[in-house]
Amino acid sequence: MRQTSDGGLTSRQRDLLAVCEAAAADEDPGPNYYDGLAPDEVASQGRVSMQTMRQQLDNVSSRMSELRAGATGVSTRGLSLAMHDGQAPSSLYGDILGGGASSDSDILAFSQWGVFVNGSAALSRRDRSDAEPGFRSRSFALTTGVDYRLTPDTVVGAALGITRTDTDLRDNAGGVDVDGYNLSLYGTHLLTDAFYLEGIATVGRNRYDTVRTVFSESIGNQSALARPKGDEYALGLNAGYDISNGPWTTSLQASFDYLRGEIDGYTERPRHPDNLGAGALLHIDGQTIESQTAEAAVQLSYAASQSWGVMHYTTRVGLEHEFSDRSRLINARFQEDPTNTTFSLRTDSPERTYLNLGAGLTAQMAQGRAAYIFLETVEGQSGYRHYQIDVGMRMEF
Repeated sequence: MRQTSDGGLTSRQRDLLAVCEAAAADEDPGPNYYDGLAPDEVASQGRVSMQTMRQQLDNVSSRMSELRAGATGVSTRGLSLAMHDGQAPSSLYGDILGGGASSDSDILAFSQWGVFVNGSAALSRRDRSDAEPGFRSRSFALTTGVDYRLTPDTVVGAALGITRTDTDLRDNAGGVDVDGYNLSLYGTHLLTDAFYLEGIATVGRNRYDTVRTVFSESIGNQSALARPKGDEYALGLNAGYDISNGPWTTSLQASFDYLRGEIDGYTERPRHPDNLGAGALLHIDGQTIESQTAEAAVQLSYAASQSWGVMHYTTRVGLEHEFSDRSRLINARFQEDPTNTTFSLRTDSPERTYLNLGAGLTAQMAQGRAAYIFLETVEGQSGYRHYQIDVGMRMEF
């Protein structure tokens, strides 16, 4: 660009040239002046993509757990609330404990069709690292589906899910809002009274509304806006074996999940076209995010008879391993650079091995009614604190 006469440059190319010359001369008028020129904030798009897919897999897995327990007919589940470094808003519990109607359970015992609605809400927090900004996110997922009992031991179904995730980057670096939808096919099969297999396949489409702070208000008041789209794919395989001894049940569980997210390449646009930094925006190449995790878990349950039904006490310990251990390269270029020079930024590598610890209560009452609470924490992920509360109620009718 320096070899081109200044008169031959567009206004935005002159803007980019001024920014680059200031950087070369080390003319820094304030703190973090050039932080916005590097697209490290883009890494959060991939993390949010993985999070939304896992929520949908969890919603469908909850339905298959109901089916193994003999659920039929129509089931409406409360919201499961995932808390990460925070407290649950009390207003959500009214939705969680909202009920439904019920009809004669003898009729439902012979029903082959089932309909369900599952929902989840999650809050998460990640600390800033040398490669990625920290963030706080709030995500909501709703899944509804229908299934058919082929035999007493085999059920297949399809589900449609929608997701919404709002992510705020730390240090006022911007944000990412994701809206998506997906379709899942699933099935569960009891090989014996104690051994079961499950499978889930999911495809979906997301839209990412991104805001990246280039210069703060005190410097130039410039932000980069974009709205890329992307596809997502997921495959989940689960197996379990239950060992019963009176009121005690020990469940040996194993699972494997493969997740793949693809985000289309995009070109940023300035929020304030006439402000400093309008020419320093980027074109981001397409991204691919993959995750392959396996978990081995042991769950111990105790059933205690009560005058109103049965109370189940449950504890669970799971060891999860991430096989996709590589960091990602995000390729970008200044869109006003006539040389089209590409540069790359490397993301953090994913955590490899961590523990999932949980404990909960389930109250099983007459006429297919049930209520539960389950607490879970993840140990071993650096800079990421995860505390999850699942609360729900089921009524069949």
